[in-house]
Amino acid sequence: MASPFDTTTYPLLDLQQPGSRIYYVSSTEGDDATAEIYFWDGTHIVDSSGSTTGEGGKIYGTDPRDPTGPIKPYRRWSFVAPRRVANEEIGHPWDGSGASVPGGIEPAMRYEYPDWWLFKRGDTFDLYEDYLSFARESNPAIDTINAGSLAVPGGSSETQRQVVGAYGPLGLNRPRFINPVGAGFIWRTTDPCPKHIVYLSLHFDGRQERNARGFIFLRQSSDAIDIVIEDIWSNGTEGNKVQNSAAQVTVRRSVITDTWTTGGSHVQGLFFYGERAARLRVEESIFMRNGFAYDDLNNTGWPPSGDQIYDVFNRNFYLSGECENMNSGVFDTISMVGSSGDQVRPGMKVERNFFYQGYLFMGAHGGYPDSDGPTGTIVDNVFQRFKARGTRDNRGHPGWGIGLTSGAYGVEVARNIITSAAANLTDFRWSYAIQLEPLGWYCYSHTFHYPTRNNSIHDNIFDTNTANSAFIFIDGIDPDASSCDASNPSNWVYPGVTHNTITNNFVINAGGMESEYIPFPNASGTVNDTVISDNTIYPSRTAAASAEGWPDPDRTLKTYMVSLGYPVSPTSDGLM
Repeated sequence: MASPFDTTTYPLLDLQQPGSRIYYVSSTEGDDATAEIYFWDGTHIVDSSGSTTGEGGKIYGTDPRDPTGPIKPYRRWSFVAPRRVANEEIGHPWDGSGASVPGGIEPAMRYEYPDWWLFKRGDTFDLYEDYLSFARESNPAIDTINAGSLAVPGGSSETQRQVVGAYGPLGLNRPRFINPVGAGFIWRTTDPCPKHIVYLSLHFDGRQERNARGFIFLRQSSDAIDIVIEDIWSNGTEGNKVQNSAAQVTVRRSVITDTWTTGGSHVQGLFFYGERAARLRVEESIFMRNGFAYDDLNNTGWPPSGDQIYDVFNRNFYLSGECENMNSGVFDTISMVGSSGDQVRPGMKVERNFFYQGYLFMGAHGGYPDSDGPTGTIVDNVFQRFKARGTRDNRGHPGWGIGLTSGAYGVEVARNIITSAAANLTDFRWSYAIQLEPLGWYCYSHTFHYPTRNNSIHDNIFDTNTANSAFIFIDGIDPDASSCDASNPSNWVYPGVTHNTITNNFVINAGGMESEYIPFPNASGTVNDTVISDNTIYPSRTAAASAEGWPDPDRTLKTYMVSLGYPVSPTSDGLM
């Protein structure tokens, strides 16, 4: 809730007033010349005179996010956006230059004050036209601008947050933003340190004349805490990212769909490259059809065809770098039909999710000492099969199942169901339920310090179909890997895979082969000591169903939807 005003020392409109300022913004009803700043008295919205009522004696309301009285909103975000200079008021003239842009990458006005910026539900906000029109009031000759976003400085605590959100009846659509000005709809860097910020119930639409990323947070220190992205729909943008940052960021109950770019460059639904102190939590969110690098799927069609491909470089979420492993994670989330399977390179908790993907890989940035503790968990997830049909390149979903790599330590992999996600129909050698290896990404070769070790894989159901084996262990390091320094063996003084256990799993494998151990040629120090015990292997789903009492062993997402009476498209879209 907003913070009540206090006029003991500072009047309502003073920049040092400790209570929340509430700015209402509407592209259809707003007027920058007549609008008011509103406040909160603890129970009611009040205007700048301190009154709880407006025209006709009607009260403004008892919920800042759903005012019922005659509020007077602003029209443009650029008018009310926080300024770079701490003592500049809203509406301060701007000539279009990047250094002083309102809502720029380093806003400072009312830093650590609990202000709210609320946009009218159902309205569309063209940010480029918004900023250009405001700049032309001071500089009529300007014809283009390239800076500005929905950035705010930050609040002072979890109860004194700054909020950029929505107002109006919940039955209306989220406020929709189009045509971003700079690199993203939200673009925030370091000074002052962003913290205690909530972006709530907004829609970023990248499918208009201009496109950019949804949200960007760059180079924050560990003081950048309590940054929350909640109930955001980021659709058709160039991705969302938290990069080179030690910030604590939560993405909650949000939907990220259809990120795209052109020319084959990298694009992710969510890209994270954290420092060791970083925390990232993804909770109760949906990621779908992200990471397509050859134009918008709306243009190329679905399923992907022509130049549009599934590839191994883009995905729904690509989490890299480092983080506080056991304080970060992906929880209660759906990840479907991204360009490739998801990667959790730093190691973190992956719990209670639904993946409609070809694989999930987890690492630990080359590994840490045992004393640092476990590097993650993969528990209580469901992996439904996806074959990536309708494309000329199937490398994006090769059937790798779950992979532990790059120093993963003490990871519990338990109570997961993999329903034939690990089945490469064109190359059975690369189909399996679990892969253990020392280094999954050669770009991590410079950070390799510890083996993939002491991981416990138990009580899972692994349907590996016609794969060579259910479990595969690739040990040592490939001396021909060009990005590894083969002349410097000091990086590889440890065995690559050791002291892991795989027990009490149900395995479906047509060949009846439980595991393979594959050391690289000329690898030294390898130890084949994985403990494999008490696993139950069935030659087919039918055999497993008969023995275990499964009601429908061949059920897929589509057959389940059909059983509920929902229409589905033909299987040519790749969805089983």
